[in-house]
Amino acid sequence: MLARSIVGSPDTIRSGIDALIKETGADELMIVSDVYDHANRLRSFELIADAARIA
Repeated sequence: MLARSIVGSPDTIRSGIDALIKETGADELMIVSDVYDHANRLRSFELIADAARIA
């Protein structure tokens, strides 16, 4: 799973998602954020969506 991890700044997340889509041809992704606290996990998803420009 770590081979497919994308971690970093919004620019790193955006380019990592773009590269993954180009490599796999995926038309949808399943995002996992292993954060225990519910509020922090939701915030993590918000940050990912913002970085990917899908919010």
